[in-house]
Amino acid sequence: MTSIGQRIRELRLMRGMTQTQLAKDIVTPSMISQIEAGKAQPSSALLKKIAERLDAVGELDEVTQGEDATRTQGIEIAALCLALGRVTDAKEVLSKLGSDIPNVAAVHFLLGQIAETNRQLEQAYARYHTALSLAKEYHVELLPEILKKIGDLHMILQDQDTAAYLYRKTRYVSEELQLSQGILQSEVDVLLSSIEPGVLPKASASSRTDDSAFIRESPFPAHPSFTTYADKMLQDSLAAWRAEPYSAESAKFQQMAHLKSRLDARAWIALSLDATIHAARTSIQNRNLEQSETFMTLAKHQLELAGTPQQQLSYALLEALWQETFGEGVAIAIQNTLDTYELWPDAYAERADHLVRWVQEKPIQDPLRKTVLKAAFQEQQTLRRYDDMAKTSELLIETLRATDAVEEIEELIASIRRYASLV
Repeated sequence: MTSIGQRIRELRLMRGMTQTQLAKDIVTPSMISQIEAGKAQPSSALLKKIAERLDAVGELDEVTQGEDATRTQGIEIAALCLALGRVTDAKEVLSKLGSDIPNVAAVHFLLGQIAETNRQLEQAYARYHTALSLAKEYHVELLPEILKKIGDLHMILQDQDTAAYLYRKTRYVSEELQLSQGILQSEVDVLLSSIEPGVLPKASASSRTDDSAFIRESPFPAHPSFTTYADKMLQDSLAAWRAEPYSAESAKFQQMAHLKSRLDARAWIALSLDATIHAARTSIQNRNLEQSETFMTLAKHQLELAGTPQQQLSYALLEALWQETFGEGVAIAIQNTLDTYELWPDAYAERADHLVRWVQEKPIQDPLRKTVLKAAFQEQQTLRRYDDMAKTSELLIETLRATDAVEEIEELIASIRRYASLV
């Protein structure tokens, strides 16, 4: 497919014009040279002026429509890269799209997800709100997904009231726009049920339809071979997108739609796992041994099929909670939870909460108490959970004083002061 730069060069030569003549009073000749060489992408306003100068508005429109399709497919590939944890590939694809594209709201949304993955929460928040503003004007179909992501950030910051409001708004907007977003709506329902115990998850008509289709026939290989399979399909799609000339009809590129449907199927099982873990946790808290074992067995099977790293950690914490309630007690629960740091080092609020709660039962001179509180404090610090940091630091200072660890106390107080100045 002829690029916009190539077509501008062809038309300029057909008109007998130099780059300087084409650029006069519009842009620099150097910019025209870069556009023709494919090193720069003209904005819509600049392209209109070039087309008028060349008397070729209609001809350039046909080329730009093709390039718009290429960029739209690029956005879809970047989203798939993120879904499979390939952040570097997602950044590469987005960096080649430029800013003047048909759906810039989607680009900001994806860049926000990259920032969130890298724990750059302030940057993610800014990107999501930019995407939200743009989507309101041009791409309302993105609104529910963006609202849900902003709600997730508020959950990380322990602002459950705002998160619940955004989750309810997500569901409302999705239903008002009559969007077929069964997975998203069900995710929101599960999240709301965890925040507001009286709110039970509800299934939309679209979610029931989609779910029944996946129950009839497994649409993907069992975990973990699915990861290898999906990675190969994504690599093929990336290769097709990078190829010159680009062809949306490429057989390899057509695999993308197939991969997307399989990822959706995997998302249904992962979503079901969230609900199962929530049900198991409730059963343990209610000290219902039989029911908790039933839910935990189901969760383990779902985890083997489609569990994400965060869900694997959630299940490990669930086992520790079960051990505390029905098994060998707090000591085993603490040790099992500390072991999770090797496999899942990323900060996770629930883990820190459990550790602090459990360790308070340990004697103040117990070396494990110091280890646990330091791990929890660092986790809360990473997540910027200032209220929790303050409570944990009190316990930690009390523990350090009992062991005369003066230097460690001074370092801890200095760290607290640094973070207090940022609040």
